[in-house]
Amino acid sequence: MLIKEASTNFKKTALIFYSAVLLFTSIFQPVFAQLKPAAIIPDFTLYTMNDQVFTQKQLKKDSKILFLFFDATCPHCQYETQLISSHYKEFKNTAFYLVSMDKKPQIQKFVHTYGKALENKNNVTLLADANRQFIERFTPSQFPALYIYNKERKLLKYWDTPVSIDQVLGVIYQP
Repeated sequence: MLIKEASTNFKKTALIFYSAVLLFTSIFQPVFAQLKPAAIIPDFTLYTMNDQVFTQKQLKKDSKILFLFFDATCPHCQYETQLISSHYKEFKNTAFYLVSMDKKPQIQKFVHTYGKALENKNNVTLLADANRQFIERFTPSQFPALYIYNKERKLLKYWDTPVSIDQVLGVIYQP
């Protein structure tokens, strides 16, 4: 009798568990399905290191656009930034936008430490996401997130893990 009762309790618990999983996945399926990178550069408001408002209207129009969304304490972000920085000359015709939710001093220190070759370049802009909207608008899944858009502002490639420089350059140099 005790075994039959335990078996019945187990079946009830398993049924409740599987029902809860099914309910959870059916409710949140649309949310997970939407986690695709922004196919077209969305509207946004970010801030330069001089506290100037920076919107999508100020993006360079005559080149490919590369967004690197990073966290200053992320080792993968540090690695990716070092890699891109060490190949800066190969990106001279690309508009770079390094975006972080960190405070300005952290962003500046990060670039000074890991992206030295990117400092003070005309085609590189450091941006602070003070309003925390980059994640909502561009939908990265983790740090670092690297987006390359064409002149028409359409997404060419998105990576959410460290990527080889050859892969990035392959997209930059494709017609």
